[in-house]
Amino acid sequence: MSNKTDKAGKAKTKKHMKVSKKNKIITIVVVVLLVLVCFCYFAHQTGLPAKILPGAKVMQTVDGKEKTVKKISIVEMNYYYYTTLENYTKTGLVKSQEDLDTVYNTNNGQTYREMIWESAANTAQQQVLVEKAANNDDSFKSEAAKDYAEVQVRSMRDSVEQYNAIYGTNMTMDQYLQRRYGKGMTAQIYRKLMRRAAIVEEYTQFVKQFKSVPTAEQIDAKHNEDPNADKSVKMQLFFVAAESNKDSTEEEKKAAMKVAEEKAHKIADNCTNYLDFQIRVRSVCDEAYLKRMNDGEDPTSIDGQTKANLEAYNKEFAELCFNPETKPNTSMVFPDSEGVGYFAALFEEAYLDEEQVASFRVIELSDELLKDITKSPADKAPSFEKLEAELKGYQSQVTSEEDFIRFAKEHTIDTPSLLKGGYYAGVTADNEDMFPRTAVNDESDPVLAKEDQELIDWLYSADRKKGDMIVIRCASSVKLYYFCDNVPAWKNRIRNTMTNENYDAWYKASASDESYSTVINHGLIDFFS
Repeated sequence: MSNKTDKAGKAKTKKHMKVSKKNKIITIVVVVLLVLVCFCYFAHQTGLPAKILPGAKVMQTVDGKEKTVKKISIVEMNYYYYTTLENYTKTGLVKSQEDLDTVYNTNNGQTYREMIWESAANTAQQQVLVEKAANNDDSFKSEAAKDYAEVQVRSMRDSVEQYNAIYGTNMTMDQYLQRRYGKGMTAQIYRKLMRRAAIVEEYTQFVKQFKSVPTAEQIDAKHNEDPNADKSVKMQLFFVAAESNKDSTEEEKKAAMKVAEEKAHKIADNCTNYLDFQIRVRSVCDEAYLKRMNDGEDPTSIDGQTKANLEAYNKEFAELCFNPETKPNTSMVFPDSEGVGYFAALFEEAYLDEEQVASFRVIELSDELLKDITKSPADKAPSFEKLEAELKGYQSQVTSEEDFIRFAKEHTIDTPSLLKGGYYAGVTADNEDMFPRTAVNDESDPVLAKEDQELIDWLYSADRKKGDMIVIRCASSVKLYYFCDNVPAWKNRIRNTMTNENYDAWYKASASDESYSTVINHGLIDFFS
């Protein structure tokens, strides 16, 4: 009896142990499932997969073998996509979401959405490869990208505050960024993207300013190849439109073009000078154009045209103007490129443009007191003196252009020139963007600000030389200028052309080499965005 009882007890214990073990397994499974559910919910809410999974890969093919140069996260690719979409929307290329899936390229059936993704991939690849080149260049050190990125982050934060104020919301910056650029975007990732873009721009400026600019000897050699090609052309030009429309038949269009050609010849043939040309234009132009001429405008006169400018009108006319054998007041009639009318043109002269073009660097300092328009000059005097003393301190330490660049990147508040080391080029004395004229009142003529006139007098002085510096007090800031050079416009044009050619060659080798490509993972992007 006792043995039976013991056996029954042992069997019951074993059964209890099996149930207990089964319950533990169930409990563990439930806990694991709960953890997974919580993790998935957390990942979904924070966009974690979009932050860590690759949305694209920049690849390089060498000797038939592919290798990954850089993985770009889903959230970063979404940023490039949405910024590209914003740009195309602003320009009117894309008007609504419905446009995205319509065909953009009828030759290959590519939609607007696919075209935008392709453009976004190109931007991402360019950013990655130029950043890689910057990191591998021992002669370059980023000194302004971090500060510039912070300026962009502060600007975005201001946008969030403005949005909240307008719409009565209370969005955080992360929420605002996710709404604008997709799931997973945060202020930290945005800062990273801004810094990458800033490094790319800073390095681009470095390459253009120090690795692409031709020497004076190279510029002279280029000019001597064809001195006539560097001239500028002064001319008279009037377009006679053919009076036809989209509903006109081919015969009607041909007849309208014939009439337009005859009118153009009436203006141009045997024309003796610009006054004769303008008198003839008055006899054929419409009332609106005639009113412009009567109001003092000079719409037919065109000056400063390069050969490339004129080739856009007509290559034969461009050759005529830049042929040294062509005499002044030679006329020509030619059709426009779209076949909707004729141009009457009168060549007046070709000349080397000797207008002086300056380049310089600047460091600008200011404070809240100087920016306060309610404060008097006496109130601002201490700030002016303090900032002027600070700039003169930098001036005393500058022994080379590189020194000035370093100080500019460290201290200037002039954001547009920050990544350029305070650099401005191609500046003429009559540049209205650089030197705007303003009227004190409705009855007075517009005049230059005192500080602008002071800078013009200094920049274009005959005895100015490289490395000269000057401190100028402005309305709400103080600026230290560093003179780079001053050259004739025709020489500046050659320098710009050669600089762009050299930079394009560098860029092609560094960032648009055909061995590189970007593969977009649309599946992951669609699933985790």
